[in-house]
Amino acid sequence: MYALKIDPATNDLSITDGIFDLVSGAALVAQRLNWRFQTQRGEWLLDQTMGMDYLGSIMVHNPDLGIIRALFVELLTGTEGVKVIESLTLEFVRGQRWLNVSFRVRTDEGDIITAAAEGENLLAVLSVLVFKALGPFVL
Repeated sequence: MYALKIDPATNDLSITDGIFDLVSGAALVAQRLNWRFQTQRGEWLLDQTMGMDYLGSIMVHNPDLGIIRALFVELLTGTEGVKVIESLTLEFVRGQRWLNVSFRVRTDEGDIITAAAEGENLLAVLSVLVFKALGPFVL
């Protein structure tokens, strides 16, 4: 399956020499993960359940790691092309109120995508790292 490639620097369609670029395989799955991580749950009019519940469940006064883990599992396994989660690590650093996340998923085609993010700007870091999965993170 092919899809239009999104330029990670601009979040616009990627065009080379006037022709739309296409993406497939692990790069397509990584692009789908990126968009899902960038979308706040309830943000998209046509599917209010799509995306991550950052404001309601993660960036709260006393975050529940069990709920957060369930949200990550739901997002990862609900992404077309992800076959299985091989690892998912969540660490809440209470002193800084940071959430450190790393995951490794296997695609339907057998490719591995890994990403990790730490610190207060989790949304931005995760989406950038998932896009970087198109390069050295795909094993």
